[in-house]
Amino acid sequence: MSKVANAAGALLMNYYGKISSSEIVTKAAHDFVSIADKESESLCLEQLGQLYPDFDFLGEEGSSRDTNARYRWIIDPLDGTTNFLRGIPIFAVSIGLEDRQSKVSSNSKYGKRIAGVVFNPAMNDLWSAGDKIGAARNCKRIHVDSEIHFADAIFATGFPFRAKQYAELYIDAWRKLFLTGSSMRRCGAASVDLCWVASGVLDGYWELNLGPWDMAAGEVIVREAGGIVSSFAMGDDVLEQGCIWASPAQLHQQGMDILRSVFPPDFKTKL
Repeated sequence: MSKVANAAGALLMNYYGKISSSEIVTKAAHDFVSIADKESESLCLEQLGQLYPDFDFLGEEGSSRDTNARYRWIIDPLDGTTNFLRGIPIFAVSIGLEDRQSKVSSNSKYGKRIAGVVFNPAMNDLWSAGDKIGAARNCKRIHVDSEIHFADAIFATGFPFRAKQYAELYIDAWRKLFLTGSSMRRCGAASVDLCWVASGVLDGYWELNLGPWDMAAGEVIVREAGGIVSSFAMGDDVLEQGCIWASPAQLHQQGMDILRSVFPPDFKTKL
């Protein structure tokens, strides 16, 4: 997985700063895809398919195969496309591996995520994790910050640009977390935010209306670094609900209480 992510990252860097407006397609309002996204996804699927031809796959840019195979790749070939197109060096290739025979919950269509790799080629940072074997950043073991207090914590989020109907709820949640914690960041790539929580760079990350490819790899990396990942919407599985709160254990319940005090019990939003 790391080798494939590195290859896809090299492809992205060949395009970085060189894509013209004619090579950008608008998928939805403020949601873009470029030739780099599509070629990165093709590369990932080709190389992973050669190594594991029986595995299914789900890619953000529309590539999918569903034969009910036990294992499935969940791939974001370029998480943070807007950053990439604007020259902001926070974007990544994200590859998660799902075991569909091991369900996260009875209400979810997704299986347990058992491995994840996230590679930010602009910063040459590669995070990786596997079920019950820990998490690493550039081959060095990482852990969430287990000593940070909520009042001193720096959180990250992403703006719900695909779901602006939730703007007022989102702003209320942002205000409560900001006033209770120390500060807030908006970095623009969910997979990188999750890896920074796993590395202790950030102390919590929350967002709504995410796709499974945004979270599949980063979720494993946070869990294996000692953190907790939960949906603050109705249901147990972040991939099913599209909402996520990830943090060290000592911050988790307070963050969940704040988010659930804002969003109604039946709140559910996903791509």
